[in-house]
Amino acid sequence: SQVESLPRILASLAQWLSWASQPELAPRGATLLLAQVPESALRAAFAAALAQSEARPRSNTFAELPDCVPHAIRALAALPDDPQAQRAVFACMALASFGPEGRRALLEERCVGLRDAMAAAARRPRLPDVQAWALALLAVCAPELPRDADGAKLAWDGVASCAGAFRYFRNAPWVLERSAHTLVRLLGAFPRRVATAAAAKRMRE
Repeated sequence: SQVESLPRILASLAQWLSWASQPELAPRGATLLLAQVPESALRAAFAAALAQSEARPRSNTFAELPDCVPHAIRALAALPDDPQAQRAVFACMALASFGPEGRRALLEERCVGLRDAMAAAARRPRLPDVQAWALALLAVCAPELPRDADGAKLAWDGVASCAGAFRYFRNAPWVLERSAHTLVRLLGAFPRRVATAAAAKRMRE
């Protein structure tokens, strides 16, 4: 199943991201692998993992996912101008965040990993795959955002990202779906803050 294949997908993404960010250590041709990762397979894996996590929220299905977020974070810093690498980075983070280790890596130390990721995505507002995967990442992490100023800031900025996605990608169903889901998740975590942010962004119109 897609859920059962998730560890293999994540391990492959982590390895390929490591090669892309350290090409001197990569086998010949390995740096081209990220461009060949099928988007349809990544989306199918995410949809299956999301359905499983919502159907069985207390399940330990994702407890053994590989710890690949550190690889993604390093690649995010090393490859800021590579759209295919950025897509793979955010997909890797979003899929890994279904596991407790992935979320911990993103949310520890005042959510620095997640804050850096969302800031990087904000610098690429017109890349639909980057925006969709960044929103997917935020949606998975939203229920565990700290209920403090750092979490509230992420929620506010997340609403801004959703608003931008609704504005720029009206004909991109995957982006719109991820935006709507993220908004629902953020509302559940920070109802007043997100409602105020949505009103400020005129998302009710």
